[in-house]
Amino acid sequence: MKDITKTGSRGFACVRLILLMAIAGFVYLILTETSVSTEFTAQTTLLPAERQLEESEFVHFTPPPTLTPDLDDTGVNSIEVLTNVSRIFYNRVPKCGSRTILRILEKLSEKNEIHNYHSEIYNVKQLTEEGEVRFVQEFMEHDPPLLYDRHLYFVDFKKHGHEPPLYINLIRDPFERILSRHYYILYESRNTPKETKDEFNMTFTECVKQNKTICMSPSNLIELVRYFCGQDPVCESKGGANNAAILRKAKTHVIKHFPVVGVIEDAESFFFLLEKRLPTFFGGALEIYQHIISKMKVRYRNSQKIMPDNATKDYVISKMSEAYDFYNFVRQRQHNMMTAFQLGKS
Repeated sequence: MKDITKTGSRGFACVRLILLMAIAGFVYLILTETSVSTEFTAQTTLLPAERQLEESEFVHFTPPPTLTPDLDDTGVNSIEVLTNVSRIFYNRVPKCGSRTILRILEKLSEKNEIHNYHSEIYNVKQLTEEGEVRFVQEFMEHDPPLLYDRHLYFVDFKKHGHEPPLYINLIRDPFERILSRHYYILYESRNTPKETKDEFNMTFTECVKQNKTICMSPSNLIELVRYFCGQDPVCESKGGANNAAILRKAKTHVIKHFPVVGVIEDAESFFFLLEKRLPTFFGGALEIYQHIISKMKVRYRNSQKIMPDNATKDYVISKMSEAYDFYNFVRQRQHNMMTAFQLGKS
């Protein structure tokens, strides 16, 4: 009997222990669930507040008007037809379809009785102060109506006491431009010194992997934008330190001085806008372009160009943020002009 009592006491003690452990586990689960639930609720209540803050900042941020591709009602940065024009300067960017455009300009000069002057100076884009004065004087000596072309960074004619011409230009995807430039200098250029050609005697991928100045210097990567920034010292890259200032000044010049800047990826819109906005000079431009473009593509295609691998391309593009900012700015402005014409907002 005594043994049975001891056994019963031990059994009761075990049951009590199991019950206590179960209760403790249950309480722990409740507390843990409450803690997790509270933490999750805190996170989910924070997320909408963070999104709202970001959206609020975005909505209330107004970019400077000179840095957006938005159009004005009249003037250079609009779709107003400009008829009282005496001189146009095509300060052509290399490897952006300029040879094709020159053929078209030849046809247009005959058709519209325009004086078309083609400069034979190819490698002097940055002028000294004296060189700038001489260039402006020489430019103004040509009788209007004048359509002048040369590889040259933007020139401020007003600084030299002359009414500035209107500018036009055509650009392309920045990476595709420097890739095309590399193989053009290597295989096709007749105006490049032999020493320079020897420097380019490698694939573009090899040039990038060896970090050669000829393909990877900050001044080369931003060069497209410099054609619109100009001769001002602020337009010198200085190892990339001036790139933001170059970009801002280039966009400002586009809005003030370039009634049409196109992208080669949509060249048809470029010629459409030239014809619509500057009919005295470019009447019939679109028809001429459509007539000769297929032959010109075959004639000027560089069959020796070697495409780099994706890693090389991505790396180079990552170093060209300002050039792509400018390219997208120009592309959006062209698109805005085309949309405005299609909507009849003249």
